[in-house]
Amino acid sequence: MDPSLYKAARSGDVGFLRKNKDADVPDDLLHQKTPMDNNILHIAAEFKHMDFFKQIPPQSPLFWATNNKGETPLHVDARVGCDEGVEFLINHAKKLRVDDEESELTTYAETHDEMPLLQMQNSEMDTALHIAARYDHFSAGIKGVTALHAIVTCTSKTIHVTRKWGNIKVTRKFIELNDTIGNSSDTLQEYIRQHDRSELLIYNFDNILLATNNFSITNKLGEGGFGPVNKGKLQEGKEIAVKRPSSSSGQGIEEFKNEMLLISKLQHKNLVRIMGCSVQDDEKLLIYKFMPNGSLDTLLFRGAVLDWGRRLKSIPGAARGLLYLHHDSCLKVIHRDLKVSNILLDENMNPKISDFGLARIVQGTQSLANTHKVVGAILGICKRPQVKYKKIILIIKKKKMRALTKQQSLFFTILCLNSLLTLSPIASLEDDLSFTPDVLVEGNMTIVSPCEVFELGFFKPGNTSGWYLGIWYKNVQNRTVVWVANRDTPLSNSSGALLMTGDHGNIVLLDPSGNVTWSSNHTEVLRPNVLLLDTGNLVIKEGTENSQTFFWQSFDYPTHILLPDMKLGWNLSTGLNRYLTSWKSSEDPSTGDFSIKLDYRGFPEIFLWHKHVKNFRTGPWNGMIFSGVPEMCASKHGVDFNFVTKKDEVYYSFSLQNKLELEYSGLTVSPNGDVQQITWVENTKMWNIFQYPPKDQCDSYGECGPFGICDTNASPVCKCVRGFQPKNLEAWNLGNGFDGCVRKRELKCLKDKFLRLRSVKLPESGGAFVDGDMSLEACKEKCLENCSCTAYCNMEISNGGRGCVMWFGELMDMRVYADGGQDLYVRLARSEIGGDGKEKLAIIIVVAIVGLVILLAGLGFYIVWKRNLRISHNARTQPKGPYGRSQVLLLNEVVFTSKDFYSGERINDEPELALIDFSTVAVATNNFSDENLLGEGGFGYVYKGTLTEGQEIAVKRLSKNSGQGTEEFKNELKLIARLQHINLVRLLACCIDKDEQMLIYEYMENKSLDAFLFSREKRSTLDWQKRYNIICGIARGLVYLHQDSRFRIIHRDLKASNILLDGEFTPKISDFGMARIFGKDQNESHTRRVVGTYGYMSPEYAMDGFFSTKSDVFSFGVLVLEIISGKKNKGFFNYSDNKPNLLDCAWKQWKEGKGLEMVDSSLGNSYCPSEVLRCIQVGLLCVQEHVVDRPTMSSVVFMLSSPDAKMPQPKTPGFCLGRNPAGQTDSSSSKLEGSRTIDQVTIAALDGR
Repeated sequence: MDPSLYKAARSGDVGFLRKNKDADVPDDLLHQKTPMDNNILHIAAEFKHMDFFKQIPPQSPLFWATNNKGETPLHVDARVGCDEGVEFLINHAKKLRVDDEESELTTYAETHDEMPLLQMQNSEMDTALHIAARYDHFSAGIKGVTALHAIVTCTSKTIHVTRKWGNIKVTRKFIELNDTIGNSSDTLQEYIRQHDRSELLIYNFDNILLATNNFSITNKLGEGGFGPVNKGKLQEGKEIAVKRPSSSSGQGIEEFKNEMLLISKLQHKNLVRIMGCSVQDDEKLLIYKFMPNGSLDTLLFRGAVLDWGRRLKSIPGAARGLLYLHHDSCLKVIHRDLKVSNILLDENMNPKISDFGLARIVQGTQSLANTHKVVGAILGICKRPQVKYKKIILIIKKKKMRALTKQQSLFFTILCLNSLLTLSPIASLEDDLSFTPDVLVEGNMTIVSPCEVFELGFFKPGNTSGWYLGIWYKNVQNRTVVWVANRDTPLSNSSGALLMTGDHGNIVLLDPSGNVTWSSNHTEVLRPNVLLLDTGNLVIKEGTENSQTFFWQSFDYPTHILLPDMKLGWNLSTGLNRYLTSWKSSEDPSTGDFSIKLDYRGFPEIFLWHKHVKNFRTGPWNGMIFSGVPEMCASKHGVDFNFVTKKDEVYYSFSLQNKLELEYSGLTVSPNGDVQQITWVENTKMWNIFQYPPKDQCDSYGECGPFGICDTNASPVCKCVRGFQPKNLEAWNLGNGFDGCVRKRELKCLKDKFLRLRSVKLPESGGAFVDGDMSLEACKEKCLENCSCTAYCNMEISNGGRGCVMWFGELMDMRVYADGGQDLYVRLARSEIGGDGKEKLAIIIVVAIVGLVILLAGLGFYIVWKRNLRISHNARTQPKGPYGRSQVLLLNEVVFTSKDFYSGERINDEPELALIDFSTVAVATNNFSDENLLGEGGFGYVYKGTLTEGQEIAVKRLSKNSGQGTEEFKNELKLIARLQHINLVRLLACCIDKDEQMLIYEYMENKSLDAFLFSREKRSTLDWQKRYNIICGIARGLVYLHQDSRFRIIHRDLKASNILLDGEFTPKISDFGMARIFGKDQNESHTRRVVGTYGYMSPEYAMDGFFSTKSDVFSFGVLVLEIISGKKNKGFFNYSDNKPNLLDCAWKQWKEGKGLEMVDSSLGNSYCPSEVLRCIQVGLLCVQEHVVDRPTMSSVVFMLSSPDAKMPQPKTPGFCLGRNPAGQTDSSSSKLEGSRTIDQVTIAALDGR
């Protein structure tokens, strides 16, 4: 577009049009467009110059032209809200039929032929009237019209335009996504695929719609903070629970992603099981297994009878779930919203912890974390219905809220009280701080936030006579007010009252005479509740415990101070503009002369206004700070700055990183225009004030005019950009640079070049073009191609820079910084920029370097190819075994055999498991060299490896001569990939290539327990604390296998060599090749193929083939005694020197009261005798001969962790005095020909492991 034409349209210079019309200028000049395809009417509409419209004939194609957003000039006009333009818009259509005040406008479809321009839709399928309605820009256009009902069905959504409270508004659902992912269902689905490798399914939305009977009210199970939950039934008969977010919910995409990805990685029988999700347009659904008995609160507080046995069952179940979250899962998880309504009950009344939307993951060694956003249910006063005046008061009152596991313990205690006493929270802390009667505040009454941070009431500033309703910091000595309701309508005295009118939640402020001086003017709410939050936000919400939806909030109407998490900017869906306005004076809260507003057009930035004059401009956001406020870097300690640009919202906010240090903070504008960050310092009891611009002459808006640059270190401060000269030289020499600069030479479009200005404040960018995906080089080319483009730069400078910003026309309000700013590339005539010789030399150097890089890369690829060829040849020359099935068939058999298939799309069928090709493993293990050999077991060899990215792994390679084969391989792969516990070894991947079958594990730095326990050199490394932690860790891992995982698993080969130790000696149970899965109600099983290791097998298993969880308990007992003594249990009996085995020795020493004599001598006296004796007693209880006498592993954990627990005395261990079976090895298996007694132990048909 011709620059003069662009400037005329932007400034509203109608004379330019008339002059060119008189000069008979070609019409095609008027049809020129900007890079965003805007013509002169688009630009004029953007700046509300409707006189331009009137100069163009109605039949002109300019009205019908669309920009790259599909907008006609009328769409733009409807968006910016020029009343005159909206009236023109309607008159131009010439077909609005308004007969009387009760009439309705006909639907657009019926008038399509007569109002064609109004039918045009932009890329969002909106007509101009939709946009005008959405932004409340109908004030002039349809005066006298009392109702407008229009429904336009589009390809992807339906928009309803309705009349509410005197304004036309559009109710429309948007997908609320943050900057990490896109705003479409496709990108969210891709996000799920990239971040989740569990058995999570993506269900088709139409199937869910059918399953829930279109989310009918009869299928509704309940409602929480996230939204309603509906029951559904899939076509194959499976019952599901569908959690559907409410469009007005306070929880959004972050909570959805958090719950979906977190809970899918947690596997415990007392945690609710997520089956999948459904994402389509603005619908984000979570699909759970249906719990027929609902939530615990339904049975406790709503009249149902819950007997003592079932109550008792819910308490340990919830406790086990919490133990898994806090200690035993691979992720340390803090739930943060534990309450009875989040405890679901299955068909057997087993409790399931649910709702992980607010959960937080903390590091493995982290015991607490701070948060500036307090979430969850606030627990207050509970009353037992049977006793009229008895109350249990549960108070959580802390200034610093922390998310830590001990806090969960408090919540769990409350759950126990609820279960035991049927205490219903009749008044939560929130309810206690809200007033359900009509009068909220009057006289000296105040409302205090839950943690006593803020207070709401009447105040009289200084020596003034007026009274105001405001919010202030409660614990700051000199009252600091942060919000004023009636700032321009003070009361004559404190006899006013804040009331809630009727049952629909509108709050009004009455003066002493009963006149309304202020009102919230919000939409009606059923069961309204008024609350003052610890953020300083006064809110109206629906009076339900779980509701996080605010129907009105004071944060939407700030006065002079911006508090943490408050938004400064626009809600483009509703047209709400949140901005700050100063007080008139320090003692007068009425609207002052200075205001801080965000301009969302072009490249958004913030302005400080003095009345109607721009005083200062922050410059646009560069990804870290505003480019014109380098001071933000100095004030960033403890503060996170946030600038959010979405389709329906543009705003700035800040949050505090550590509320322990920064108790109170805010951004304020003073009556004289000072912008300050104030922070309360508790030690000094004073406000720390950080001054933001404007601070010097160059901060004044437009100080040096167009194309001028201000520099405080120069004299005079104004100078022109290279290639420009002062427009008014006389005024310029007198120090007046407002007229700015003009070019010395005309531009030649494609022949022009760009001058790099370093460390400058970017020009005013309201009319700039922005593309977040374009590279800087592509931006340069785009700018060069468009003759109207005057400058360009990166949109963001973080992470090396990204995006493109282009300016058209004058560059206004630039300054240079010694430290800060951003690089800007300004268009100049080629003759203004020299250095062609240098550029040619640079090009030659670059070409030479690139050629050298390509040559070296080719050589590198050749070397790697030759090496892989040699490795592949070595692999093919190895002897082949009986496992020559194809990789695909075996992998399908291994991974998919026990999975349920549901309707829907499967996400990554192998649960968190990757498939690595053989060549990668060969390279990682140095072609399985002896130097990388870690050890050997019944399965085969174990090698250490290092992947190309540096990750260390352990490779378990099936020996071709091993007695274990494909079945054991499949068994271990299926089981361990589905188990997640801190004390179970983690399987990373597998490799199946012809006859090669390998399992890839996380590498354990300290290898296996037996390498330390039975080594004279290393055993001293295991002090008693390490040994005790290893015992407890193994016990917790077995509890998970036997009781808390989704499957009941019997390991059947628990021994010291199968306990791996990481760098911190945390034990990990490994080798699940012999493990067996039990059904939920199955207690024991029988086999004729006994597998395991002598010395660890229980008598009933070794002799009769019967095994159960108590078989693992026996093995654990042997392991405990080995850990304590440092000696190995040599099978049933040590025949080499006819001495009793370890169990026999331990039993005799225990009976004689000499238990401590069996302690490993390497420990010396550095142990706690009572703790050691307790462990010995637990070990002997576990190895008792009779199955029924042995404790469960959950009892073992309790006995180990409870010093005062009363434990039974152990009975005779299950050992045998007999003959040595022929060929006994440390690891073997046998086929039993019949049942045997303890005295008839004979092991035959040995299979080596």
